[in-house]
Amino acid sequence: MPNLPSLTQLIDNEIYTNGSNLTITEYNAQLNDKRDIGMHQLLSSLNLSLRNTTVNNLSTMFPIQRQKMPTIYNAALKGLRRFLQRVGDYDSLLALHPQAPIQCPSANITYIPLYYKYRFCPRGSILYDSSHHAVLDIITSQPIRCLGDWSSYTKAERLNAALRKQHESIEQHGS
Repeated sequence: MPNLPSLTQLIDNEIYTNGSNLTITEYNAQLNDKRDIGMHQLLSSLNLSLRNTTVNNLSTMFPIQRQKMPTIYNAALKGLRRFLQRVGDYDSLLALHPQAPIQCPSANITYIPLYYKYRFCPRGSILYDSSHHAVLDIITSQPIRCLGDWSSYTKAERLNAALRKQHESIEQHGS
């Protein structure tokens, strides 16, 4: 008998592909292509290049007794990176890149709060920005639907801490 996707997988794939004729694999490939092109264009427009070495490796930023923190922070940032790809926020993706350049732009304050809404608002509901416009997926051009999988602020606090560490690693301090 073939492996059938679970109901959760079907819902998650629908949230990403949003009724388009793309498979999740095709969607992911297009999303990665757009990210690569967008990052290249951003670096060119800013006359920057990625560093040759990893600068914001979370695994080197904690004392031995707190070794599980990099894993927790990387997990928190993984979902954010995926969301930023979907909305085409390459400034923020660059700030979160392991080889972020010197003079890197900070993460975009427009999309970070939207990510929190994306995770807290009811599953499947349309994500709206502060001007009450639907936030569109750059691949499907359809409104992004919320995951709604956060029910407490613990994960949001972890993401805040991870973002702070990432910015500190590229010499960006402050609020």
